[in-house]
Amino acid sequence: MTDSDFLLKEIHANEKWNSHGISEQDLSVLFEMSHLCDYGSSKSFSHKRFKEALDGLDPARVKRVGDYWYTIRSAPSTVRVCQAPKCDKVINHRREGVLYCSDRCKTKAKGIE
Repeated sequence: MTDSDFLLKEIHANEKWNSHGISEQDLSVLFEMSHLCDYGSSKSFSHKRFKEALDGLDPARVKRVGDYWYTIRSAPSTVRVCQAPKCDKVINHRREGVLYCSDRCKTKAKGIE
């Protein structure tokens, strides 16, 4: 199993429990703690290796939206972004009706800060 195949399998497995995709940070932890990286050994895991595995993912099967990864069939058709000035974080993983990525952005947008 290649590194990219492992990540693809984890993105698919995540869909069973979560319809909001899987974050890149979560994928990194799963990859680091996998058998491919000797269950967390610093000798076999590197950020460069993880990025190369992400680059090896087939764009016909998975899609990245912001920091989240989806299979093509579950990827959101529209992308919602934070409404605060100078913040373009994707907020598709947040519930409908939420306009900001954090309370800090919400207070910035209302001019309190």
